[in-house]
Amino acid sequence: MPNLPSRKKLLQLGVPAILLPGIIFAATMGWNWQSTLKENNYYQNESIFPKTGVVTAVQDGDTLALVNGTRIRLIGVNAPDRGQPYFTEAKTWLEKETVGKKIRLEYERGYQDDKFGRLLAYVWLDSPGSKENILLNERLVSAGLARVTLYEDRRKLIYADLLLAAEQ
Repeated sequence: MPNLPSRKKLLQLGVPAILLPGIIFAATMGWNWQSTLKENNYYQNESIFPKTGVVTAVQDGDTLALVNGTRIRLIGVNAPDRGQPYFTEAKTWLEKETVGKKIRLEYERGYQDDKFGRLLAYVWLDSPGSKENILLNERLVSAGLARVTLYEDRRKLIYADLLLAAEQ
């Protein structure tokens, strides 16, 4: 039997006293969180992958923050980082296009998040007065404020051709 931390140690770490007994009880009752996610399609779990959100802030030229605290990294593009030329222009452009607006998010299988914990997504804006939706990832590239980033060791992005055409 492995050495488990004491109740006192768990409380010091901020783990609620009811958490472990609750998990043990759920497991004995047959709950399997992994199969639940697989059966219900991991990407359909909106608590992990929201389908929509309202943008509250822009961190840089390719990262958004939503009202619920989720950070979104635009997939397939790379805008200049802080200290690089055009950083301010890319960030300002993205703020103007998104802050305070509702966006729709589309995810790519196999590309969940990055090393900073940001969700990777295509960001769609509704175009007022038009039935056309705007793919923000593509718009950022066509405005010359970001470069297309493809991941050669992984499967092709579904909008790779669209992004590459915008870069021309």
